[in-house]
Amino acid sequence: MLTAQSNLARTRGDLPRTIDLSRRALECVPESDLIDHSLLALNLGLAYWHTGQNDAAEKALSDAQQTAQACGNAYALLTAIIFLGRVQAVRGELRQAAGFYRTAVQKGGQVPILAIAHHDLAALYYEWNKLEACRVELELALDLNRYGGNAEIQAATYLLQARLECACKDSRRWKPYSGSSAG
Repeated sequence: MLTAQSNLARTRGDLPRTIDLSRRALECVPESDLIDHSLLALNLGLAYWHTGQNDAAEKALSDAQQTAQACGNAYALLTAIIFLGRVQAVRGELRQAAGFYRTAVQKGGQVPILAIAHHDLAALYYEWNKLEACRVELELALDLNRYGGNAEIQAATYLLQARLECACKDSRRWKPYSGSSAG
């Protein structure tokens, strides 16, 4: 019951309640229930992340990553890895952050949550003036986001794409993303 309530609280954006319910539920979940444990630790880590509690987020997300890996929960595993990268990015550890994003991409295939990893990699490449790599990652983010439909990621990706277009100065060489040619 607490697990469902913590999921609902996170979906509603009630982060303090998510933290409270997730912590309480983690105390009740048997150690053998790795699936629920990974989801609760992920909920807790995401709530901590969104409230700026990076140390607590890192601890909870690392827990989620380990338990998700152990039980094969791909969604929790990939999400935990991506947000561990975001924790590193906020700390200014950009190379480590990129490593987390690349790990998620290598593990995940075509899972929609990876749109976040591709976007975040694109942002790093933009900052490092690796504009072609940025463009590739933006296209991958937009392709994957077609399946996930995350409006926040779509908007952020289009914004970064506009910044990239301005940075490319020679607009004849730049071709804006127009969707996948596949399928």
